[in-house]
Amino acid sequence: MSSDAGTPAGSVDFMENSTVLGTVNLNGGTATFDVSPAVGPHTFIAVYGGNTDFAGSSASLDQVVNAPQPVATTINLDSSANPSSFGQTITITAMVSGSGGIPSGTVDFNWGSSTFTQTLDSSGQATFSTSVLAVGTTKVTVVYSGDSNFAGSTASLDLVVNQAATTIGVTSSPNPSTYGQLVSFTATVSSNGGTPTGTVTFTVGAISATVTIASGQAVFTISNLTVGATSVSAVYSGDNNFLGSTSTSAPPQTVNQATTGTTLKSSLNPSVAGVPVDFTATVTSGNGLVPTGSVQFQDGSSVLGTVALSGGQAKLTVSSLNAGSHTIVAAYSGDANFQASASQFNQNVSSPAPGADLVIAQIASDRKVEPRELLVYFIGVANVGPGAAQGAVVSDALPPGATFAWAFSSRGACTTPAVGQNGTVTCRSTSLSKNAFWVITVAVRVNARAGSTLTNTATVTSSTVDPNPLNNSATAVVKVVNDD
Repeated sequence: MSSDAGTPAGSVDFMENSTVLGTVNLNGGTATFDVSPAVGPHTFIAVYGGNTDFAGSSASLDQVVNAPQPVATTINLDSSANPSSFGQTITITAMVSGSGGIPSGTVDFNWGSSTFTQTLDSSGQATFSTSVLAVGTTKVTVVYSGDSNFAGSTASLDLVVNQAATTIGVTSSPNPSTYGQLVSFTATVSSNGGTPTGTVTFTVGAISATVTIASGQAVFTISNLTVGATSVSAVYSGDNNFLGSTSTSAPPQTVNQATTGTTLKSSLNPSVAGVPVDFTATVTSGNGLVPTGSVQFQDGSSVLGTVALSGGQAKLTVSSLNAGSHTIVAAYSGDANFQASASQFNQNVSSPAPGADLVIAQIASDRKVEPRELLVYFIGVANVGPGAAQGAVVSDALPPGATFAWAFSSRGACTTPAVGQNGTVTCRSTSLSKNAFWVITVAVRVNARAGSTLTNTATVTSSTVDPNPLNNSATAVVKVVNDD
């Protein structure tokens, strides 16, 4: 500030438009005020208020403030693991630097269609962690947005992700098992990278099967394993994200013989000496399968015979047992898959009752007969002993060409055809003692034509053993002749 009259004193107000920025006292006619204006145009005014010696005055200054040029930046990228494995968590670190200070703001981590924004910390660093990168090479691009002082910048990093390693273990249940029993083999595939998918191939002895994994496990079930120790292994196929693997040191599956049960039955107990008896052994297993092999039948320690199983059964017919009590044993020998078993019971054998030799004879009332005549058959039965005959039955099947007329029996009762019909006359006697005699008379009407022959045969049986069955039937033959 100057004047022809001397050096002014006092103070000057510095203003921007109507706003007072500050007041400074003159020193040697000069006042200085520092200001840091914002970017853009400004009008500054200096107003001298004057004093007793000098009049006031003012002056203005138009000032344009330009924005400073941003400082260039660089991004340094680093990964905690490169290469990494599928599912592994990696941390990507972006360090943004520029001369003259520490950049601020945000960075974007980009790969594929994914973008994640992180804020720079006080050292100009931002990190991002992920475990979802796909197997292969992924380019990660990091973009710094810049701030008021630092320019934005971009950097990229190729991240290599390999398939994750796996392990596979195999267990079985039950182990040991028995022949024919259902056994489940479970393979568990695990990895630090997550849950593998794909298939597992089981090899159990000579049997192989491929099963799809569900929730990291595959289950193979089988029931036709052979008896003995069977090797077990499992191979995981791998998939896009996981490496394959093979089980090691899997315990063998031990298969034991299946247990069996043997039952023994007699067709007749008690029985009579000399009468055939069927002994039937049935061998079963709890697994529902049918055992093979053979059964040895014994009378105490004496072998009666050995019979091969058929459909789980073996039958032996014996008639050689003497009177008395016999311990009959059925011993199943077992086979490669089934254990042996045995069963026994007491067979009671009684002495045979005294036999009754029944003798039957028959004669006709005439050796020749004409059509429409009545013909009479005389049948006689005698018991010559030595014992009584129980339940004696005489059967006379009338010959064709003859119809029933009437019948008579000296003991018991008879059933006959209707009069005028053909059929069988059956007479029964509850008991016929030794030396007893039984007479039966049967009358028929002849309907046959002349020239034919009537052959009538009568038989006798009883529930008592007959030592001579050859004399248990008798036949009468009559010729039919003309009536001239």
